[in-house]
Amino acid sequence: MRLSFLSRLFRRPAAPASGDLAFDRLVEKFSRISYLAEQKAVLDVVEKAPVGICITNEQRLFEYVNPAYCRIYGYTWEELVGGPFVIVVPPEGRQAMEELHDRFMRQEYELAGEWDVVRKDGTRLRILANAAYVLDERYRPRKITFVLDVTARRRAEAELAHCKVELEAAVAEIMALRGKVDALTPRQPPASPLEK
Repeated sequence: MRLSFLSRLFRRPAAPASGDLAFDRLVEKFSRISYLAEQKAVLDVVEKAPVGICITNEQRLFEYVNPAYCRIYGYTWEELVGGPFVIVVPPEGRQAMEELHDRFMRQEYELAGEWDVVRKDGTRLRILANAAYVLDERYRPRKITFVLDVTARRRAEAELAHCKVELEAAVAEIMALRGKVDALTPRQPPASPLEK
C-alpha cells in the first residue's frame, strides 16, 4: 500500500518509442524495473526519515504517514491513513487548521510555522511544520507536511528564560545587600604611599 501510493505520486513518463517493437518493449521493461528500484529507494528514505511526513488530500484526509509521524503522535499507520488530519489538532484549533489546509490546497503556497498539536494519549506537543504542494498522477493537489517535535526545545527555552529571570533577581538582591553592607562598614581612607 505504501509503495503503491508513492509510485502514483511520483510517476515517471513513458520512454520514447524507437520504432523497433521488441527494443521498445525491452526499454519499457528495464525502465519500469529501474523506476521501481528508484521508487523503493525513495520509499526507504521517506520511511526512515527522522522527521514526521504525512500526505493529505483535498478532503483533509491522510493518504500517507511515515513511521516518524506515527511515533510523534502515538498513532499507528492504520489509525491515521484514511482519517481526518485534524485528529492531531487540539479541538479549539481544528476549524482554523481546516481553513489553512483548504487555502493551501487552492493557492499552492508553502505553510511553515510552529503549531500546538495533541497526541493520541492527550499529551500536548509543540511542532515545527513545513509543507509542500504536489500534484498526483491525475493532477489532483496533495499536501506533503514535514513535522519536527520541538516540545523539549521549547520547554528548555522556557526554563532557561525562567532561570535568567531568577538569576537577575538574585544578582539584584546581592547588589542591594552589598550596598547595605558597604553603608554599614566604615570607610578607611586609602593608605598613603609613605605608610609602607
